[in-house]
Amino acid sequence: GTLWVRTYDGSASFPNDDRAYAIAVDDSGNCYVTGRAGESGTWYDATTVKYSSSGAEVWVNRADAGENSSDGASEVAVDAAGNVFCAGATDTDIGLLDVMTFKVRPDGSADWIKVYNYLEDDTTFAMAIDEFSNVYVTATSDGYEGDYDWITFKYNSQGSEVWNVRHSIWDEDDEPRAIVVDDFGSVYVSGYDREQGSED
Repeated sequence: GTLWVRTYDGSASFPNDDRAYAIAVDDSGNCYVTGRAGESGTWYDATTVKYSSSGAEVWVNRADAGENSSDGASEVAVDAAGNVFCAGATDTDIGLLDVMTFKVRPDGSADWIKVYNYLEDDTTFAMAIDEFSNVYVTATSDGYEGDYDWITFKYNSQGSEVWNVRHSIWDEDDEPRAIVVDDFGSVYVSGYDREQGSED
């Protein structure tokens, strides 16, 4: 049967449409839930909650990209030291999304937040971490031709961008869906390209 159920209600009375989008667990059975929640004074934040294996709330981290932006995380992973990595999107301009990647320290305090903006909409689809706590994020990104491209990033554990790679087919929508990294540091991304009117 169910051992425990917990809910999180953002600190704001409005907006109050709070949603969880991803979950991860560590080797001690702690779980980390991330998504978005209405938080007082900052609109929607990318809110992450750590629960112990018995369901006790350990900490809450509210990642805010500023400017009363609407922030949310759709991906979460935890490393062996208890650092938590999340990725999602922030609406830093009306109707335009940017990729948002951030790290939370083991005590729940904010470490770093990175925002990527190319032209218009850029939003995360998947994230992975390796044994060295490097972070790999793949996202869609509006290209110069007005269609979606794949964009994949590598950040080190301190939040410095190591590289980014853009994949596109001219005048067609291309979207990633998943990312993995192997023990040798090779990165694999899958998704689809729309060529000649159909997806491949």
